[in-house]
Amino acid sequence: MGMSASQARLLSLTARMHDMEYQAQEIQYAKLNLVDSKDAIYDEYLEALDSTKYQMAVLTPNGKEFQDITYTNMIMSNTGGVHSMYILTDMNSGRVMLPEQIASKLGPDPHDSSNYFKNKLGGEFPDVNTFLLTVAKNYLYSNRVDLNSDDDYINAMKKDGNFNYWQGVYDQIVGYDDENGLPIAGRGFCPISRENATDRGWLEKSINEAKVQIFKMTSKTNVEGKKINIFEESNLGTDSDLAEVSNDELIQQATVKYEKAIKDIDEKETKLDLRLSQIDTRHNAIKTEYESVKQIVSKNIDRSFKSFNA
Repeated sequence: MGMSASQARLLSLTARMHDMEYQAQEIQYAKLNLVDSKDAIYDEYLEALDSTKYQMAVLTPNGKEFQDITYTNMIMSNTGGVHSMYILTDMNSGRVMLPEQIASKLGPDPHDSSNYFKNKLGGEFPDVNTFLLTVAKNYLYSNRVDLNSDDDYINAMKKDGNFNYWQGVYDQIVGYDDENGLPIAGRGFCPISRENATDRGWLEKSINEAKVQIFKMTSKTNVEGKKINIFEESNLGTDSDLAEVSNDELIQQATVKYEKAIKDIDEKETKLDLRLSQIDTRHNAIKTEYESVKQIVSKNIDRSFKSFNA
C-alpha cells in the first residue's frame, strides 16, 4: 500500500472510529434516559399503591357490606339493601345538589329570598306534594309504565323508602322548623349533571378539594312529639357508615401497568446493549486495522527519510 493510499485509509478509519464512538455515546445517553423513565414509573407506581376510594355501609340480606359511593348511591334508596341517606351541598353557595332531571323541572330557586316564611308560604316554588311528584315522575320512576296516577307515584315512594327522604330534601331547600320549633332558613338548590351524579371519581375529587359538603339524614322528635327528618353535617372521619379503603382495583391496574412498562424498558435496554456490543466489536476491529495501517504509514515515512538522507 502506497503512502497516499495508506494515509487516506488511515483518515477513513479514524473517521469511522469517531462515528462509532459517537453512536456508542448516544446509546449510553439513551440508557440513562431509560433509567430515568424507570425511576418515574416506579414513583408513579408507589403513589398508586397508596390510592384509596370512598365507600358506604349497606345492610343486605348477607349482612353489612361496603359499596363504592357516588352521588346517586348516596341519595337513592337501594332495594337490594338499606343504607343511610345523604344530601350533598355546594360548598361555595350552600345549596342542595339535585339531579338535573329534577332541577330542570322546578321553578325559581327560593334560596335568594331571606324571609323564611315567604320561602315556605309564597313565591312560585312548588309545594311539597308537587315537588315529590316531580321527583317521582322525572327521576325515581321515569321508566315505570305501571304507575298511572299521582297516588301511584306517591305510594311507590312510600313503599321503597324514598318518600321521607325527599320530603326532608324539600324542607332543606325551602326551610323548616327544627326539633325545637325554631325556623331554619332554606338552602335552595343547584343541579348536578347526570355524568357527575354517577361518577365516583368526581365525587371523591370534590370531597378532597372541599367543593361539596355531606349531610346525613337523621330522624328526630320535635316539641310536638312528631318525628321529623333533618340533615346533619357529616364526613368520612366521623361517620361510621362512610369509609376510606384501599383502592384494590386501581392498585391492580397500576401493578399491571408497572410490570408492562418495566418489561418494555428492559427489552429496550437489551436491544441497546446488543447494539453497543456490536459497535464495540466493530470498533475494536477497526482500531486493530487502524494500528496496522498506522504502522505501515510510519514505516513508509521512515523509508522516505532514509532515502532523502541518503
